[in-house]
Amino acid sequence: MERFLYDIERHLRAMPKPCRLITDSLTPLAVQYAPDEFITFIERKNRLLRQLDVALFDTILPKTLNESILYSLLNSYDVVLDVYVPNWGEMDMTGQGFRVLQARKSRGTHADTRPYPYTIRSRQGRRASKKASTEKFKFIRTYALKA
Repeated sequence: MERFLYDIERHLRAMPKPCRLITDSLTPLAVQYAPDEFITFIERKNRLLRQLDVALFDTILPKTLNESILYSLLNSYDVVLDVYVPNWGEMDMTGQGFRVLQARKSRGTHADTRPYPYTIRSRQGRRASKKASTEKFKFIRTYALKA
């Protein structure tokens, strides 16, 4: 994991600022390592890479971690969003297929916790590195996007 952090930091130093660093997805690491090791890694990664002109985004599949471990992990982030496709019938809306963001945590600010529909458009931003440098982490896509 040390080499992975070193490579991410090296790519980040080369990026123009401000930028966003997106690690998609942390799920393989969460499954591969013991919960304590994984939480330690995330805390260390966030301390090492957190800068005023860099926004860190990490993704992880829901239900990868049990609730107690998830809540320990949430302390490492300022903002936590759930991304999912809701049952639109329960929300008194017709149709389906729209993905939504829902704020779970927003440190230091007041957040609207209602679901918010969104779309992802390709070719928005600049990709710095499509693959991690070590074989062990080849399944993790790390992007640094120009803001």
